[in-house]
Amino acid sequence: MSEQLNEMPVLKVNQDYIDRLDKRAKKLRDRLHSYKWKWDEEVYRHRTTNRKMSKEKYDELQKQYHEANQKVYDIANRERSKIADKAFDYATAFLVMDKRQNPSLYPEWLSFSFPDSKNQDRRGYHEVIPYIDLEKALQTNDNWNRVVNRATDRLNQFFKRYFPNEANINISSATISGIDDYIKKVFRKEIRKRIKDIDTGNCIHSVVFRVRSRYTKEVQIHPRWRDNYPCYSWSTQGEIERKMKNILREYGWVEGRNYTDSKQRD
Repeated sequence: MSEQLNEMPVLKVNQDYIDRLDKRAKKLRDRLHSYKWKWDEEVYRHRTTNRKMSKEKYDELQKQYHEANQKVYDIANRERSKIADKAFDYATAFLVMDKRQNPSLYPEWLSFSFPDSKNQDRRGYHEVIPYIDLEKALQTNDNWNRVVNRATDRLNQFFKRYFPNEANINISSATISGIDDYIKKVFRKEIRKRIKDIDTGNCIHSVVFRVRSRYTKEVQIHPRWRDNYPCYSWSTQGEIERKMKNILREYGWVEGRNYTDSKQRD
């Protein structure tokens, strides 16, 4: 497998063909912009030579430009998609090989989902999605972001080595599988109740448990405090937070490893 990857050619889009089409479209655009509408004559006149052009002919020229520009766009995306189709087949083989040779880099809780190019939006990026299996990940001592970043960096290096940027391949932030059900069934029904039990002074207004939509999809867990004494006391908050973190640790949540107490919003 490694020999096959070493012998694999670097794939490129047919850029010369795209450039020729783009050059024609730009010529049509420049010609359009060289004419200006004259209201008093109801015709178009060239900005430099004052040559006359009828509205019908101008409309036809405009139509030719739009068609030429659309063709550039369609051909470019077709070329990118052709490369992306091949890229994902090779990437699957690369991950199998790399996981066999470097098993510590790919824990059981991490997987990658490649898009179906037939259903992919040809005008956008072909997005590869890393998935974290929440149930399995909570049973480990792994730092989630560190592991995901290390694996995606290797996959990115593979794409950059064998496939050009024009292929529009993008690796997204990791998606945590099962997080919504976990919040409903475990956090709200078990963890939150236990946290309320240690808050004898009723200082916690609510406990935030969310996954940010940006910033590497980090998990945030932190309390919101009531603004009355002794709740705003550092010692009171510190004692409650210490007990809260001990409870979270029992469920596999360790600050700095798989969640943060950051209050930063998207």
